[in-house]
Amino acid sequence: MSDMVPVSDLGKHYNIHLWHIEGPPADHLEGLLIRIAGSRLDASRQAKLGNVVWGLASTERAWVTLNQNWVRVQGWLNEGAPPLLHLQRYEGSLLRLGAATLWMDLAQTMIWYRTIRDRLRKLKGDHRALRVPLVKIEGHESRLTHRRMPEFEGHSLIELADRLLHRSWHPNAQDELRMFVRQIDEKRVPHFTEEGDAMRTLFEHLRDTRSQIDELVDACCPRR
Repeated sequence: MSDMVPVSDLGKHYNIHLWHIEGPPADHLEGLLIRIAGSRLDASRQAKLGNVVWGLASTERAWVTLNQNWVRVQGWLNEGAPPLLHLQRYEGSLLRLGAATLWMDLAQTMIWYRTIRDRLRKLKGDHRALRVPLVKIEGHESRLTHRRMPEFEGHSLIELADRLLHRSWHPNAQDELRMFVRQIDEKRVPHFTEEGDAMRTLFEHLRDTRSQIDELVDACCPRR
């Protein structure tokens, strides 16, 4: 199988439409912000709660970017890479290049996830004005803090955000950039780890996180 594809496929390869990346996270964000703006909260509390939902939207946008890139790298493995990639002299293989971009996107997703937890913490001092019991906000904080990835030795998303941001790009930690390829139904599929499916686990965590933040907004901004 050739690792080259026609130049005509370049547009398809690189033109990841912004509407697809921005659309679902932005639409959900808009709905939550309308709820917050129409609530009885004062401007300061609206801004703090709005920052939490902005963190959610940014996390979801980073996830969509990661997922689109994952599809692109899988295309490299099964259909060949665009000719433009072969005009450059990259260190190592295309698989290593794909691994580096995927790890960077994964780090962005987890770092944005951490901002949700950090911004939510700032609501604790306003729990009376929000008319939400402090224990409920602390419960949301705990759930965000303790979501774990069994594929990464059981580390939490928060721990992985610190690890990927501060350690993985150190010259002595290049083993973090490994990519594993498995043969599934006659297709070569990229994975971050030898065992498990980190992409599916992360998707499930982010789905639960969206439900959690929706629940928080419902509590702070009840429908009239």
